[in-house]
Amino acid sequence: MKMILPAVISLVFGAALSLYFKSNFYRMLASATSQTICMVFVALATLPVLNDGTIITGLVEWSFPVNNINLRIDALSAFFLLFSIPLTLLGTIYAY
Repeated sequence: MKMILPAVISLVFGAALSLYFKSNFYRMLASATSQTICMVFVALATLPVLNDGTIITGLVEWSFPVNNINLRIDALSAFFLLFSIPLTLLGTIYAY
């Protein structure tokens, strides 16, 4: 959970930063940089899950309409995270 939260923050920050820039090159650079940072954090968090089969769980308490935000990453979720985030990065670079 400690590595997943910075990954999410980097993606949100990169999306906000890419909305700020006017040039497509700087938008691509901001989003590709944030996706690379996210990819490193997710790899550090999910590689142990793939190696020994442990499960990452997290719980964040929220206000009334939501109550709880649950996070659970098992081996299948870790595989798809490790597969989809680099492909999103490649798609960003290809779209430029």
